[in-house]
Amino acid sequence: MTRTGAQLAHARADWVPGSSRVVGGRRAPYRFVMAWTTTQRAERFLDVAGPLLREDAASNTVLLTAAASVATSGPKIYGDEPPLFGWWASADGRVDGAFIHTPPFPAQLTALPAAAVDPLAELLAGSGRPLAGVGPAPRRAAPTSRPPPTRRSCARVWNSSRARPAR
Repeated sequence: MTRTGAQLAHARADWVPGSSRVVGGRRAPYRFVMAWTTTQRAERFLDVAGPLLREDAASNTVLLTAAASVATSGPKIYGDEPPLFGWWASADGRVDGAFIHTPPFPAQLTALPAAAVDPLAELLAGSGRPLAGVGPAPRRAAPTSRPPPTRRSCARVWNSSRARPAR
C-alpha cells in the first residue's frame, strides 16, 4: 500500500512566530521540531527545498531535474508508483536537506545534517515503498572507496527493519 506524504511525515508542530497552543489546560508556545516533511507534489517541494537545491545546483542536478520533470509531465513520468519528495528543516525553520524518491529508481539525497539521517532511513523503511537503494549525497571531501556516511547510516537503519539488505 502506498502512503501519502501526509501519512509519511513525522509529527511536528506547525510553527508560527508568536503562536501558542493549549497543553495541560495552559497556553504554551509552539516550538518548531526538526523533522522530515514529505509531499507528492513536485511544485511544493521545489517551492520549499528549491533554494537549498539551487545553492549547489551541480551536485543537486538529479533532484532538480527529476522534480521539474514531475512538475511538468505529471507524477507517472517515472512509473506507476508516485514520487515522494521530502525536506528536513532545522529548529530555526531553515531547510537543511532534501530527498526525492521516484520508483523504480533509488532515492536521491542532498548532503544532510547528521540528525536527519536516521529519521530519513526510518521514514523510508516504514513507508512501504519499493526502494531500490539510496543514491549518495554530494561529497564535499575527497572521494574515497567507502560510501558516504549518509548511505551507510540509511543502509544500517534499513537493514535493521527489513529481511532483504539494502545496497
